[in-house]
Amino acid sequence: MKYLIYLLVLFFQFKNGLAQNKKIAFSGEISYEKKINRYPRANRILYNQKERYDIANYLSELKKADQFEVQKLKLLFSKEESLMTNNTGERNGVVDMAIDAPLSFYYRDIVKDSMTFGRTVLGEEFLVQDRALPIVWKYTDEKMNILGYECKRANGLYRDSIYVVAFYTNQIPVSIGPDSFNGLPGAILGLSLPHENISVFATEVLLKPVVIIKEKTNVKNKMTLHTYLSLLEKSFAQFDRIRINENLKTLSY
Repeated sequence: MKYLIYLLVLFFQFKNGLAQNKKIAFSGEISYEKKINRYPRANRILYNQKERYDIANYLSELKKADQFEVQKLKLLFSKEESLMTNNTGERNGVVDMAIDAPLSFYYRDIVKDSMTFGRTVLGEEFLVQDRALPIVWKYTDEKMNILGYECKRANGLYRDSIYVVAFYTNQIPVSIGPDSFNGLPGAILGLSLPHENISVFATEVLLKPVVIIKEKTNVKNKMTLHTYLSLLEKSFAQFDRIRINENLKTLSY
């Protein structure tokens, strides 16, 4: 009798292990929902320019509108590479772009730790190719369940000053995440930039073989990240310089 019970325990442990292992995968597709609270974000970025009529009017209209913008992101990934796409489209002006100018795509070569991203700025397409931006992560004991995946929390510092909270899962042991956020020992399914009024959370995870096709690279404006940020600074020259530099950091992801 004891022997039978022992065999049953072993059987259920084995079955449970198989069920857990089914969730472990190295390729697939993750859908994300990115939420931006635009009014407080705009109010912070444009604070020193609030006396200007056009800025004051812009903030007033934004406050009356639905302040949350929702963007849909899709991330294809394998052990070697990943590709995120965002079909939100370009912004209609310098002020609106200062609040958020979404990437059209972000490709990462995981093996080489390099990145390529595309963005349309004031009617022009730009292709930026460079090393992936490092993020300094600190691990915590906090956990969160996202779509049935156990996720661990890590706090990060992006570009020396932007505070990031990420929840990643070891059940997808690939260093990937939304936009340019990565560098953890698992897929990031939840992300928050509390001081930037931005949050990104996975809405669906499909574990399957994928074929990643790079987005178009026949863009005339090809450059490094440093050159790209220098061009953006000239575009934002009409705004307060300190605010420009703060915002340029967020426009690099």
